[in-house]
Amino acid sequence: MEGEVEAEEAVMVEGAEVEGEDMAVEAVAVAVAMDGEADTAAKAVKQEIENHKKLWIQKSPDDQTIALAQATAWATRHAGHRTNCPACGSPALIRGTGRGIVSTEIDDDGDIIQRQTMLPSSFECIACGLKIAGLSKLAACGLGDTFTAATTSSAAEFFDLHTDEELEEARRLAEPEFEEDFNEYISRPKSSE
Repeated sequence: MEGEVEAEEAVMVEGAEVEGEDMAVEAVAVAVAMDGEADTAAKAVKQEIENHKKLWIQKSPDDQTIALAQATAWATRHAGHRTNCPACGSPALIRGTGRGIVSTEIDDDGDIIQRQTMLPSSFECIACGLKIAGLSKLAACGLGDTFTAATTSSAAEFFDLHTDEELEEARRLAEPEFEEDFNEYISRPKSSE
């Protein structure tokens, strides 16, 4: 009996080693395929950046100044993570999706600050028109690092509380408005039949 158990264990260990070797070979194959895709994505995005650099250089200085002013106004932190465009150097935005937990803290003024790590998914510059979508392309041009999104709100906003004035206004609006009823109601005696 003991010999049978040892033989079964040896077969299982041997099978696990083969599966482990197969998995290692598959992992290497996947890594090579991903490197090939990343290399293709890197070449494509670098070419796209070069094309937009040329378009930016061809703009007149006045057009560049106007585009830079528009990009500065457009690229606010409320709409994404602000960064500089790799093609024209103007302010641009990276947008992403949240990853991990949201940390919440209260600052000295009583405001509530929430922070979350974001994984980049797209880039846009309105000054030169460059748009890049996908993490592999963003990583290929140096824009693929995670960033932290932060939102600040007051305690009333965070907990959806209302001020006394807002509550009084809501009560006033909730009261039905009826016109005065000047009709007199006369009670009539019931007729006996």
